[in-house]
Amino acid sequence: MDYIKDKLKEARVAIDKKDYKTVLEICTEIIQYDDKNPMIHLFMGLANYNLNNYTQAEKSYIAAVKLQPNSPTPLKGLYELYSKTNENEKITNIIKQLLPLTTDLAKKKEYSLKLIDLSTAQKDYKTALDLILPMIEEVEKENSSGSSDEEKIKFLEKCENINFLYYQSVLKSRVDEKLREKNIPIIDPNQSAMSIGGPKLTPDQVIERDKIEFEINKQLINGDHFDLSKYNFLINNDDNIKYLNNDTLLRIYNHYIQILILKRRYQTSENEQKIYREKINKECQRMNSILGNPSYSLEQLINLLEEDIGNSSDPLDEVYEEINRLSTILTSKYPVRGLGWIGLGFYAMSKKSDYSDSSKQLIEKGFSNTGSTDSLLGYLALSKWYLEQMRASPSTSNHDRIRDIIKKSSIVFEKKQKAVGPFFDGIYIELQLILVESFCFNSNFDFAVNTLEKLLEREDFPTYQHQKIIFELAKLYFETKDYEKSKLQFKTLLDQSKEYYLVKSKTYLPWIDVLSKANDKEYLLSTSKPMILECIKIKETYLNLYVLGLICLATTQDKTEATQSLLKSAKLNPNFSDTFAKLGTIYKDTDKERSKKCYQKSLSLDILNAEAGFNLGQFYADAGQTSLVMSLYKEITEYCTSHVKRFPINIAKCSWAYYRLAIYQMDNKDTHGSVVSLLAAIKGEPNNESYWRALAEAYRRQFKYVASLKSLRKAEEILDSEHRVASDINFQIATLSKTLALYSDAVQEYDRVLAQIENNVPSLKGKAECLLELSKDNFKYRNFTEALKLLKIAEESVKAALEKEPEFHSLWRLYGDICGFYLNLPVNDQVSKVEKSKQSSEAYFKCVKIHSNASSLQDLSIGYYNQYIIYKNQLKLKLQQEKSNSTSSPTTKAITLEETDNLLKSSIKCIIESINLSPNDFRLWNLLGVTLMDNFPEQSQHAFIRSIQLDSSKSEPYNNLTLLYLQYGFFELSEKSLMIAKNNNIDSATSWSIQGLLNEIKSSIINHNTESGNNEKEQPIDDYNFIDNELDSSPIGEGLLGYGITSMLGGYSETSFSVLYKYVEMNPKSVEANNCLGLVYSNQKDYTSSEKYFQDALQLLLNNQDSNSIGTGIPVGVDEEKDMEINNSNQISIGSILFKDKSVNFGKNNNIIFKKEEKIKYISINLARSQYNQNKYAQALETLKPYINDNDCKTKNSLSNSLLWELFSLIYCKLDKTDLSIDSIKKAITLLPKQSQTSQQTFNNLRKQNLLLILAKVQFSSKDNSKQFDTIIKTLEAIITIDSKFYKAWYFMASVYVSFKKYDMAIKTLKRLQDTVKDLEIESYLLLSQIHVLNNNDIENAKRELEKAVHLFPNDEQGWTALAELELQFHQKEDPLNLPLKLLGHSLNKKTSNYEYSGMGQLSIGPNHKVELGPSVHDLEILAKAHLFEQQSPYNKSLDSAISIMKRIIHSNPSLSEPWLNLLNLIYWRSIYTVASSNDNNNTDEINENWENVKACWNTVQYKCKSEINGDSQLKFQQDIIELEFLIVLNPQLFKEKLESQLKEFKADPLKQSVLLSLQAKFHLRNNEKDQALTILKNSLKIEPNSIETYHQISDIYESNDSLELSLLCLNRSLLILKNNLLNSSNNNNNNNNNNNIGLYSTTLCKIIRILIIQKKFKEANKLLDQQMANEQPNISDNTIIKLLKAILIVSGSKLTNSNMKQYNNDMKNAFTLLEETIVSNSKLSLTNFYLAVVEFNLKNFVNSEKLLQKELNISPSTLIQINSLQDKIKQFTK
Repeated sequence: MDYIKDKLKEARVAIDKKDYKTVLEICTEIIQYDDKNPMIHLFMGLANYNLNNYTQAEKSYIAAVKLQPNSPTPLKGLYELYSKTNENEKITNIIKQLLPLTTDLAKKKEYSLKLIDLSTAQKDYKTALDLILPMIEEVEKENSSGSSDEEKIKFLEKCENINFLYYQSVLKSRVDEKLREKNIPIIDPNQSAMSIGGPKLTPDQVIERDKIEFEINKQLINGDHFDLSKYNFLINNDDNIKYLNNDTLLRIYNHYIQILILKRRYQTSENEQKIYREKINKECQRMNSILGNPSYSLEQLINLLEEDIGNSSDPLDEVYEEINRLSTILTSKYPVRGLGWIGLGFYAMSKKSDYSDSSKQLIEKGFSNTGSTDSLLGYLALSKWYLEQMRASPSTSNHDRIRDIIKKSSIVFEKKQKAVGPFFDGIYIELQLILVESFCFNSNFDFAVNTLEKLLEREDFPTYQHQKIIFELAKLYFETKDYEKSKLQFKTLLDQSKEYYLVKSKTYLPWIDVLSKANDKEYLLSTSKPMILECIKIKETYLNLYVLGLICLATTQDKTEATQSLLKSAKLNPNFSDTFAKLGTIYKDTDKERSKKCYQKSLSLDILNAEAGFNLGQFYADAGQTSLVMSLYKEITEYCTSHVKRFPINIAKCSWAYYRLAIYQMDNKDTHGSVVSLLAAIKGEPNNESYWRALAEAYRRQFKYVASLKSLRKAEEILDSEHRVASDINFQIATLSKTLALYSDAVQEYDRVLAQIENNVPSLKGKAECLLELSKDNFKYRNFTEALKLLKIAEESVKAALEKEPEFHSLWRLYGDICGFYLNLPVNDQVSKVEKSKQSSEAYFKCVKIHSNASSLQDLSIGYYNQYIIYKNQLKLKLQQEKSNSTSSPTTKAITLEETDNLLKSSIKCIIESINLSPNDFRLWNLLGVTLMDNFPEQSQHAFIRSIQLDSSKSEPYNNLTLLYLQYGFFELSEKSLMIAKNNNIDSATSWSIQGLLNEIKSSIINHNTESGNNEKEQPIDDYNFIDNELDSSPIGEGLLGYGITSMLGGYSETSFSVLYKYVEMNPKSVEANNCLGLVYSNQKDYTSSEKYFQDALQLLLNNQDSNSIGTGIPVGVDEEKDMEINNSNQISIGSILFKDKSVNFGKNNNIIFKKEEKIKYISINLARSQYNQNKYAQALETLKPYINDNDCKTKNSLSNSLLWELFSLIYCKLDKTDLSIDSIKKAITLLPKQSQTSQQTFNNLRKQNLLLILAKVQFSSKDNSKQFDTIIKTLEAIITIDSKFYKAWYFMASVYVSFKKYDMAIKTLKRLQDTVKDLEIESYLLLSQIHVLNNNDIENAKRELEKAVHLFPNDEQGWTALAELELQFHQKEDPLNLPLKLLGHSLNKKTSNYEYSGMGQLSIGPNHKVELGPSVHDLEILAKAHLFEQQSPYNKSLDSAISIMKRIIHSNPSLSEPWLNLLNLIYWRSIYTVASSNDNNNTDEINENWENVKACWNTVQYKCKSEINGDSQLKFQQDIIELEFLIVLNPQLFKEKLESQLKEFKADPLKQSVLLSLQAKFHLRNNEKDQALTILKNSLKIEPNSIETYHQISDIYESNDSLELSLLCLNRSLLILKNNLLNSSNNNNNNNNNNNIGLYSTTLCKIIRILIIQKKFKEANKLLDQQMANEQPNISDNTIIKLLKAILIVSGSKLTNSNMKQYNNDMKNAFTLLEETIVSNSKLSLTNFYLAVVEFNLKNFVNSEKLLQKELNISPSTLIQINSLQDKIKQFTK
């Protein structure tokens, strides 16, 4: 023990000498002997501490404390140690242990204060308070004994700060606890509310959170947490203030004022709130005096004054002055604080009405500095400034700025309401009223009303503020002439106590009465006048005196009182236009000069004053001063037009001026100007029928009858809606409808006139004319029943007119036309025809009697001739009846030969008289020839020739001359005449009918002579009698059938259809006609109709009693052995064409006789083929069933059997009976006819090749076609062996290889074709090109093949079209804007047939006698696509071009459904750009028109492909999406309903849910509700997390909110998803999907680079772009936009310094190269020329830079500012 004590003494000596190493050595030695000795540990701790061995020192001190826990010494050592190492938590624990062991009061106080500071720093405010409060009490006890207050003040100051911090901590913890209880997310206020994936509160949760915070804060503030007396002690005692420094004093004041603000907030009594406001004001003022105007107190005082704005109807001059004083001090002392600058700007605008740019700059400077973002004063001043600019010159940009300002101010208002209390209602309402006025300036009255109504819905506004809102709403209704609603609102103000609004309301109510009840004098005198007198009694104003004047004018004849009132009103306000207008009206009858001056004064104040303008114009007109009238109206209308944004308001005031101007313009023959003026007038008063009638007249004078008709119908609608009748409008509509051939509509309108004016002759006549035309139309389409019905009504109508006006020759002529048209109808009642022909002649005779001229005599001649023809036929009928001994009808007996001859003579006489009056009218000579044809052939010939001499371009005289020659056997002359007729009019049905008749007659004569052995051409008279009878009994007879069949075989489907249809109607039991019509329908792919006619033909054959043979009336040969000879001879007849498997024999009358079984067989094949084409495979098999087991059909070689088994094969193939199908096609090959002649051998080889091709296709269609692969190739090789020029086999072989993905073999096959065959088709190159594309996108070789094609076949449009399509699909280095369009231009110019014109058909003939074919649907579709790729500015032009082309496709191919769907999509895209360019829904009419067009297209698509659409839910969903897109703009309420319905319907489909939610977000974005849109899109991502479009939408919203980092986050996420998509597409070989993903990838990358450029992160953007361009997948290195962005990055990121000049020049050259490549790829790309100009400028090439800037200006006018800036720099450098 002594040893240890001695060593400790040595250690103590060493400590005194500060030799701590020795101390450590001694203690280390002796601790081995006594480790329980606290002194050893204490000394070791001290030594280690001084030697900076803190860890060892800590261990030693802790060991000493454990050995001697009640000793303060080791604790003090730890205290010093932890103080040096700044370990506050450990210090805190040590002090807590030291305090009970410390007896020294001073040291104890030191430790306590240290612990208080540490606890405060650690936010343990409760501990700090528990320590400091006893210390304060102790100090207070000491002070009571007379000691100093300094220490107490120090403690109180510290306690105040801790207490305030403790209050904030308690508030947060209690609020968080309540939020947890209610499961409401706790959001860190420092966390971005817009971050993706972070928690976000719902609106209900926000309300609940605010409510919780309000209640807890109220409890704390109103409780005993704050002792205000201590604040008074600290800051309201000058003796105490001296102990506090300025920073401390400033902090205490800040806390104190904040507490007062909160106490005021939680007071319910207005008096209490006023008391606290005064306290706040007082403390701020005192704070200013003590601390020398600190910024906090100055800003608080300005905020208090902010509460006074809008809360009083009294002048606010004192408030403005105080704001100015405080703001001046604030800006002088604290120029970086923004609120002072805002106060100065506000004062300049509100007090001085200074709306100059300098005032605005003060406000903007304030907002750009600190401490001003929550200033409602600033927002109010800034919105006032923009409103003033709008008043001077209305513009959309000013309105948009106001909307943005009001939106931001609303957020600030809500924030202040929560923080300070409901004291800012006034200024908030002032801001909203500015927004309302802005809406009104832009004519958005609905928005203005909606804004005010929303303000009224707020219950937190005080009563007097509600009164202000109601008054403004009532005024708005009044200004928009909605007097009922205005009156209702003003009446609600009558019961209010506020005198200001009471008087105003009582002024407006009588004014409304005058405007709406001007005729109710009693009401005006009893109610309105006393009310206005009461107002005047309170206070005379110009407005109530004006209203009194109006009432006096409306109620009394004596105008004295009215004049006096109006004069007083004018004195009080000499700038009110309406007063002077009324005075002008008063003086109008008594003092015209004075009246005129009043009107002029009124117009000088308001040029749109309708009363003044109208009456002044009338003055000028009465004085004959037309030029002054025009000048006045032009001045008014020009003013209205010049103020674009006010146009909707102005036009309502001055529509009368446009109307009057239009009338004068119409009188001066300026119809275009008149139309423009009337359209403007209609915009002002769309329901004024006079305007529409005038517009109709203007259009009529321009010969725009459709537009005129629409205008009249609109006028008619207006009249109908007002229950008014105007028969003259109905008559005008009817007349125009008749002019436009809208006969049904015209008849309806004529009936409306006749319902109003009974037996109106013009209407009866017009109705009859329309009914006649309708009857002709029905006759044209073979609806004879309806035609007859309409004709009878027309006859009744004209008869009624004749009863009233029997001397109108036009009525008799119309009656004759109607009766004459009866003769064309297939009426069985011949008596009726006789009677009608007689009535027609009598009507024309009456017409001639009233007014004889060439035209009426011509009509009479035709009438007599028609009557002659009818009588002549009746005489023939009489002779036939006499021969058959039958009884004739009474009418027939009455007709004599003499009477018939007299009719012909009368006809000839009338036409000769007509020719005497008009000898040069070719039609009269032609008619004379017709009348002379039967009895005077030579004179008839002379008349026809004279007609031709007068006009040789017409076909009618030549046709008649042909019939004349044919009638008398002059075949050569008839053929020559007919050839000229066809040349004059190739589409003349008459000419072609005569051609058929001529051919038939010649054929019959030749065969007759051949049979009789007589080679001479005889012309027996009986044959001509036969033809004459045929012509009388039917239009052309067998000639019509022949013409129809010839047209069918010639490929002229439309002609053959019309001819054969007519023939079948007249001869429904003709087997040949039904069969041929079925074939025509088959060619038209109308298989349903073809099946019907084949079945009819088959049924007619089966029902025929003669089982052996059927005659056709056409001569041909006999023996089956000679079948081939006949079929290849020159005597091929109709029979051999239709049933060419069998020869025919002659009957007794030279008729062709066919076996019935052969006809049945052929028609059965035709019928089965139609059923097969309708997918009725089982029925087709049933139709052919009788021939399956027929021995002849199985064994006999014939064309019919081969056709039969070919059809069997096709049917079996469709029924998945592949083996039977293969067996059947092999039979079809073996049963081909024998090769008796060379021509037949050629035919058989061709047919065998076709059948082998079918065999290969059947083999390929089998389920195990991979096993059949070699067999298929062998079959195709066999075809090629027969004839190497059978191209279909080559093409199919290549296709087979492609289907098995053997692309190399497919290419080799087509190359072999090119090597084998010299005369190649263009298809080989086209197919080879397509295979190259499929073969790993080998675009270069594909393009090379197409270039060969256009080189070898320059006149074939297919090559040019395919090359253009390739360029569109895969952008090569050529300019994609022009090349495809140029190629398509070549394509469309080369569409000329290589075949000479054959003389038959309906095609257009071009130069060199080539048949010109129009562009195909495919050509036009590619052309439309090329226009879509053309990047015009605006893009609408490209869309319009594409829409025009698609309409062209539809016009020429109305039966196709896909073009309608394409048109629908194009119009939809067009509407998207319309919506994007619209401002505040100003383009609603255009958008609505687009929607109507889209609906029309969709309805057409539905009608054309009903079954496909019903099964295609995706297509229907797309249409629903389009409809919702339109409803966003057109009908928001309906959009919400339909969207909700769709969301429910597709609840289980995440993809469709995502699309619908995206639309919902778009709706909110259109309403500027970005938060709601963002929430919806985030929910959409939860449903469809990989939606690129959704990420892009969210990115756009973030970017609009300037949250660029969050926007980048979304785009980077999109890029990651797209990379995965591209990888998957490549693995699956999905090229289409891959191309789409590459496009999206490029777009996303460009957007990322763009944002990085905005952030000036050029290095980061460069790095990203280099990485992406280096990637092989996707390859975007050739993308023009990417190149442009790369160049921009190089230019923007390069800065010239002395050390990097060489590098800088290299960078500029690299950028130059990239930009040049971009221009080569796309010469119209915006910004390319601009940055190229920047590069040239940097390289000192100023001339080139100037030229490039001019190019950029032409492409992108929006870059004008940047261009001007660079041009200024160029000027500086060139100087």
